[in-house]
Amino acid sequence: MRNRLFATTALLLSALAGSASAGEVIAEFSGSRNKTTVTFETDGPWLLEWRINSDYVRQSSFELNLINAETGLFDSRILQTKRLGNGLKLFRQEGRWRFEVSANFIDWYLTVEQLTETEAEQYTPR
Repeated sequence: MRNRLFATTALLLSALAGSASAGEVIAEFSGSRNKTTVTFETDGPWLLEWRINSDYVRQSSFELNLINAETGLFDSRILQTKRLGNGLKLFRQEGRWRFEVSANFIDWYLTVEQLTETEAEQYTPR
């Protein structure tokens, strides 16, 4: 029975490892206030993962914008919410970027992961 449990666990772990992204983390940011991040550079498709938490649910708000670091101009609004949680967003364009964060009573965490074209094709929005 014990060997069967180990075999089942090993099989499950190998299946999960096979579905995990082999992308490279190229930038991580966190904070609890308004901030413009340092510049990061992407080549081709990339994935943004965000997490926002707060002890003050009714007073919290969060806005995340993408800024073109070459021009300093606004590129797009990624997220504007009063809800806590996490999410993912796929971007296809390469370039030099910064995030502009507006956070009220929020702890926020951002991770940027470089993807291959194959990994980007397998991405499913959540």
